[in-house]
Amino acid sequence: MRNTIITVAALLLIFAISCQKKDSTKVVYIADTTNTDTPKVTDDSYYIPGLADKTVNSFSQLDIDFTVTQNTITDTRVYLSLGDLPTNTYGNISVKSGYPTYNSSLHFDFQFTPPGNYPIKLVTKTENNTQKDYHFNIEVTKPDDQECNNAFLNGYKTSNFNYSDSAYGSVANITPSPLSYEKHLYFYNLVLYTLSSAGVDYYLSYSALNSTNSARTDQIKFDFDCSSGNITIPLQQVIGQYMTLGTSIQDTFNISGYGAVDVKTQSYNITYRTNFDDKGTMRYGKFTMSGDFKL
Repeated sequence: MRNTIITVAALLLIFAISCQKKDSTKVVYIADTTNTDTPKVTDDSYYIPGLADKTVNSFSQLDIDFTVTQNTITDTRVYLSLGDLPTNTYGNISVKSGYPTYNSSLHFDFQFTPPGNYPIKLVTKTENNTQKDYHFNIEVTKPDDQECNNAFLNGYKTSNFNYSDSAYGSVANITPSPLSYEKHLYFYNLVLYTLSSAGVDYYLSYSALNSTNSARTDQIKFDFDCSSGNITIPLQQVIGQYMTLGTSIQDTFNISGYGAVDVKTQSYNITYRTNFDDKGTMRYGKFTMSGDFKL
């Protein structure tokens, strides 16, 4: 009998211990809601038809008209915004909100946008915080040489032309190539070297008279890249001339340079270097010219 009592007591002790272990190892799961995104609910009460892919060149403008069209009658305002745009591309929306049905338009300025195919996103959001995105592509191509040259000729302004080296009273001009098949633009009347610290005497680029006895303007060729805004004056030789006491003094110059159009400030800046052999002594010049470039 005593053995039986001891056996029962041992069994009860083991059972109690096992119950305590189960309680101590019980796992409680707590839901983590810190990174839970609220799902977007679509709204079929409106839609925008007709947004299609477009093709433009890297220095151009584009307008796209569209209509936020009512599908079912609601009193909910729809807001419009644009997603990220390509480099050097600026966009705005004419009417940014309204009650469907209403008209709006997208306006894009491409100002030396690198060529490529770019996804564009038009975001629509209601005052009830529902959202729908509309997607289309804009392919940006490099303009041909004539389009690019025309863009520079139209944007370049000589009114604020200046030189870091003193060359007072001289303004350079630009002209298209006299040859229709050539891609270069040309500077003429460009300062090549200053002979005094006051900048009173200086060499200007010079070309002999043409067949109509007029001064030629295709003197210093340069190239303008519409896909980057870069300006390059390739290494070349040009005649420089200055006048003293009614006498023309001429020398042969080497010239090269580089620069760019700054889209944000609507200005350009060009640095160029020159040198020539002055009776056995090499003379060197460095100039920086800048001015307005109105897009």
